[in-house]
Amino acid sequence: MTQSPNTDERVAEARAAFARHDWQAAVDGLTQADAEQGLSAPDLVDLAESNWWIGRVDDTLGVYERAYAAALDSGDERLAAHAAIWLAWSYPEKSSVADGWLSKARRLLRDKAPCVEHGMISHFDTNSAFGEGDLEVALEHAGRTYEIGEAVGSADLLALGLFDQGNVLIAMGKVGEGFPLLDEAMVAAVSGDLQPRIMGAIYCSMITTCSRMADYKRASEWTDAADRWCGRHSITVFPGLCRVYRAAIMRLRGVWDQAEEEARLAQETVGNVSTSALGEAFYEIGEIRSRVGDTEAAEEAFHQAHQLGRDPNPGLAYLCFRQGDVQGARSMIDRWFLAQLKQLADFESQLVAIVKLEDAYVKSVLGSDKQFNQLTKVLGNISAEGAVKGIIQSLIASGIYGALFGV
Repeated sequence: MTQSPNTDERVAEARAAFARHDWQAAVDGLTQADAEQGLSAPDLVDLAESNWWIGRVDDTLGVYERAYAAALDSGDERLAAHAAIWLAWSYPEKSSVADGWLSKARRLLRDKAPCVEHGMISHFDTNSAFGEGDLEVALEHAGRTYEIGEAVGSADLLALGLFDQGNVLIAMGKVGEGFPLLDEAMVAAVSGDLQPRIMGAIYCSMITTCSRMADYKRASEWTDAADRWCGRHSITVFPGLCRVYRAAIMRLRGVWDQAEEEARLAQETVGNVSTSALGEAFYEIGEIRSRVGDTEAAEEAFHQAHQLGRDPNPGLAYLCFRQGDVQGARSMIDRWFLAQLKQLADFESQLVAIVKLEDAYVKSVLGSDKQFNQLTKVLGNISAEGAVKGIIQSLIASGIYGALFGV
């Protein structure tokens, strides 16, 4: 493809903007060059990724599709597989279309020597097995991701493999083995060794795991470290769901103005692309508005979250309690708590904890201090099944548990 001197300069400037994470400048320059004379497959990949960072998901998908076709036309099957993998990653919800693009990538890589793209597919396989509750298989895939990272010298794959192994171990109840691997992966993420999207994925997954385990201290510490990394690398945007997680941590730290700003920015970023992320953003706004006494806005935000499929509890229950509807609040918490336990039942290693908890929970809903103390004593004896403890601790953090049970 022949380009004019002006177009060549424009592309060079856009590539430099991409390298320094100035996503908007990269989008502007590459888009103009594309309109003038078209872009090569590698430049289309950069344009797609830049669009993703400024929240243009539809443009991201369209440009990655063009990059895939251009790579195939040029005979670069590995680059085509790269584009297909990132297309699958960029779909905002679990999608059969994303699965189709992963299948294309697998086919293109079938006879190729081990490469980064093989490791990325292994990472997808880890998440798939994890989501299906097949933790042993997930652990095998995570180990393979790490092994490929070692073989090809990819810091991204090493960090993903470490993190995935740690996350699976925690789900197995091996918290003491899992969290050190997560911390090690996060060190790589915030030290500048990884490409930005991988760093963001590891950070968001870390906050999710910490929230599930009610380890808010660790989540807060890594949020501070991620902020410092962003400052050093000129990254000012955490896209979509990452912003929601950050908002939740800020809320728990009591920094409500900043938390609400993050949650509202998340709403703008995800728009109509991800209903689950949008629901989480509305939930966070409801929690914050409730804390500052804006009951009407809190109710509306919780209603919007519910409409989008996000359970509005325990936040809505606490709001009802403050309005004097104690029975309604307790009923909401009962349903929410049992739903959380049902989700955990998908993990075989959690079943023992659930059995331990059921009798204590039945007693605790009667509401006396003595019975609540019995519950916390049971919780204190739970080590491996920390996710169950996290459910109760999230209730305590919301204020609703102590309010309802007189503690």
